Amino acid sequence: MSMIRIRNITSDPNQRITLLTPVGDCVLFLRFRPAVQSWFMSMQWRGRSQEGHRIAAGLPIGMEANWPFSFYCHLPDGDGIDPYRATDFSSGRAELYFVDIDETAQLRGTDVEPFPTVDGGG
Repeated sequence: MSMIRIRNITSDPNQRITLLTPVGDCVLFLRFRPAVQSWFMSMQWRGRSQEGHRIAAGLPIGMEANWPFSFYCHLPDGDGIDPYRATDFSSGRAELYFVDIDETAQLRGTDVEPFPTVDGGG
């Protein structure tokens, strides 16, 4: 698989993580909301943003924006319960992955067009 685990997620309820990807830096904003026992994420990449995705296990995150990557939450124990505690990522109960362009295309079932590079190339 062409997925890279994001390992530096802590139990802090508000986090900012910058990923250095082959298609440019992507900034993640992770927020845990205890009132609804859920994690949410927003993303910024190349001046574009996606806001307020609830992190659900087993579902691609951010694919509707047609970016050349997405994210995926995996539960190693397979219990099927979405991340609901502040410690779920830091304890390893849940894992968040960056999914590259090839794997995103497989998940979508269609080709994914890469965005042009900063110099205008493909």
